[in-house]
This record gives sequence, C-alpha cells and structure tokens, in this order.
Amino acid sequence: MNPATLKMALSAASSVRDRIKDYREEKAREAYDLLSDAAASIDVEELKKRSTSFVDESRREAGNVTQAARIRLEKALEDLDSRRDEAEKKTRKGIAKAKKNLPAQKKAAAKRRKGWTIAGLVALTASVAAGAYYWFLQRQSQPGDTPPRVEDFSAPSAEETQESTLVYSTVTPTEETPAERDEDLLGPLEEQLEKHRAAAMNEAGEAGEAGEKEEEEEK
Repeated sequence: MNPATLKMALSAASSVRDRIKDYREEKAREAYDLLSDAAASIDVEELKKRSTSFVDESRREAGNVTQAARIRLEKALEDLDSRRDEAEKKTRKGIAKAKKNLPAQKKAAAKRRKGWTIAGLVALTASVAAGAYYWFLQRQSQPGDTPPRVEDFSAPSAEETQESTLVYSTVTPTEETPAERDEDLLGPLEEQLEKHRAAAMNEAGEAGEAGEKEEEEEK
C-alpha cells in the first residue's frame, strides 16, 4: 500500500472524528442552554401556589368523602334504632296480648276440665245404670228353685188349687217383692250418683274461683 495514500486516509479519519466530537459538544451545549432557559422561565412561587391549591383540594375532597361516610353511618345508626324501637313495641304488644288472653285461656281450660268431669260423671252414671239394669234383668230371669208339678198343668179344682198353693208355695208373708228390692237397691245408687255429681260441681266451682282470683291478682 502506498504510504502517501495511507497517510491521507488516516488524516481524513482523524478529521471526521474531530468533527463528530465537535458536533456532540455543540449539541450538549445546546441542550444545557435549553434546560437553563427552561429553569429560568419556571416560577417557583407559582409552583408553590399550585401545590398548595392541590393539597387544599385534596383535603376538601377527603373531607367530603369523610362527611359522606359519616352521614351514611349516622343514617344506618338511625335506621337501626328505629328498627329496635319497632321490635320493642311489637314485643310489648305481644306480651300485653298474651297477658290479656291469659284469663280467657284459663277460663277455657277450667271449662274443659268441668266438661271432662261432667262427661266422666255421665259415663259413670250410664255404666252404673247399665250394670244395675243388667243385674235386675238377671235377677228377674233366674229360674225358680221349686220344680214344676204335674198338677199345675192340669185342670184342678178350686180346693186342690188352694191346697197345692198352701202346701207348695215358697212365698212367705214377710218376704219382699222384686219391686221393693229394686227400690231398695236403686236408693243407695242414686245417693252415690248425687254425691259424685255434687263433688264434681264443687270441683268445677273451685276451678272457676281460682281462675277469677288469678285474674284479679294479674290486674
């Protein structure tokens, strides 16, 4: 390679490098000048005002949000109080209604007890009457102890009838008739039934008096 050509190439490369370096330095100076001009044109007080106004506005917005949240909270508390008052009113009304209906319920219970007592007495009376009636029927349907005689089925004369009656009659002058026996047996049964009925009525009356006393005490 020719030394003159090589020297020329090196000189050209060095010149290009110097130009690039100068260009970079020039651009750096221009950028610095622009930044200096921009910094000089900025008003610090204006920035402070803007930052202050921004902070104040942020505070106002935060205050509005806090106030709205407080309003919602107060409204929720008021709703809760109103519902609680309403629930208490309903509870008091329910208790008052229950107290008011308690005497009626006690009266109804006393009436039911009285009805069951009377029904039991009626059933007892019916069972006793049925037993007595059955016993009387059995007594009347029992066969006699005296066997029948052949002469009873024939046509005897008046004297023979009288003699046979006098000889074979089992009825004594002092013996009671079935009707008298029935009356003697029915008398004690009726007395017992009257005693049971009176006891049931007394029990029902005591239950009613107890219910009235409880009502007076509650009043």
